[in-house]
Amino acid sequence: MLLYQVRLLFTSAYHKQKKECSELVKNCLYSQVYLDQYTGEVVQLKNRLESSRAERVLDSFTPLHYGTFGGLTTRILYVLIGLAPLVLFITGFVIRRLMLVKRSP
Repeated sequence: MLLYQVRLLFTSAYHKQKKECSELVKNCLYSQVYLDQYTGEVVQLKNRLESSRAERVLDSFTPLHYGTFGGLTTRILYVLIGLAPLVLFITGFVIRRLMLVKRSP
């Protein structure tokens, strides 16, 4: 299964991300190819199957950051956690407003 994502970088090169799923590796790793947008030649290649342990650890944080590791349940949980500061702000504002109304004669 191959998925491609292409986007334009500020360095005048296309960034192509290819998702590789091999039989030996259970989880999918991302390899990146940087192409020159004018000539189409490969500027840089980052093969995630040959990356160091530190790069793999850092790459493992991406699904955690975006909430894509647990499916729909995790995304709903991330939305609720993201809305929690708004709810705390509104309830704090309402409580403070009620306290001020009680104090005024």
